[in-house]
Amino acid sequence: MNRNEPKRLNDVFPEWLTGGGIFSTLQTFPVPWKDKNISRSLDLEYHGNISGGKIISPLVEKIISGEILTETEKNLLATSILAVCGVNWGKQWETMSFKYNPIENYSMQEKMTDDKTVDEYGKTRTRTDNLQHTKTGTEEDSTDLTDTTTPNLSTTDENAVYGFNSSNPVPSDEQTKHETGTNTNTRTGTDTRTYNTTDADTGTQTDNDGGSDIRTRNYTLSRSGNIGVTTSQQMIESERALWVWNFFRNVVFPDIDRVLTIQIY
Repeated sequence: MNRNEPKRLNDVFPEWLTGGGIFSTLQTFPVPWKDKNISRSLDLEYHGNISGGKIISPLVEKIISGEILTETEKNLLATSILAVCGVNWGKQWETMSFKYNPIENYSMQEKMTDDKTVDEYGKTRTRTDNLQHTKTGTEEDSTDLTDTTTPNLSTTDENAVYGFNSSNPVPSDEQTKHETGTNTNTRTGTDTRTYNTTDADTGTQTDNDGGSDIRTRNYTLSRSGNIGVTTSQQMIESERALWVWNFFRNVVFPDIDRVLTIQIY
């Protein structure tokens, strides 16, 4: 390269073909397409087909410290690009995920919730407990016993005299003792037990049931279609024009050009 010639973008990004382009650097930042993992493909398109031969901008000339940009200098440029374009890119990227009917220009949905008491009830249940348990009776235990003891005992003592040359006694006198008497033990009486027991369980138990049954009814009213302001053919034509627009070619590449390259060719 002639030293008198201005530097081109690919001169300062010599490894753009192998993952060293500006989009590979931007991939380390929160760009909207980060999860798509398409940085290498974008490097090829941007550096190889769009802007690789363009003259570098004054900003790049001031930042670069040698013949090519270092990683630190690339990160500095990426930070500058995102500071200016990051919000716009995010908003426009979201438009590509919208879902719609291309030939429908009227869509409305209304939701209504109707909370209404449709059934009321009130019920009282009363239970009265009045139970009585009574036990009445009389028990008698009568005792009328007579114990009588009558002793009638006689005791006789006899004295005898033996005659001369006689082996048989001859009674000489007799003494009789009599023990007589009556011992009477009499036990009379009446043992009476009377009981009269009343067990009473009285009281009132009241159960009250009351309230209301509330039912919620949800209504959804949807309207959609064409209100006649724009014909279906016009909407189809607009849809085709929309998809001629390309997020990277029409938005991202021109935005990066304004930072990395001069605007006059």
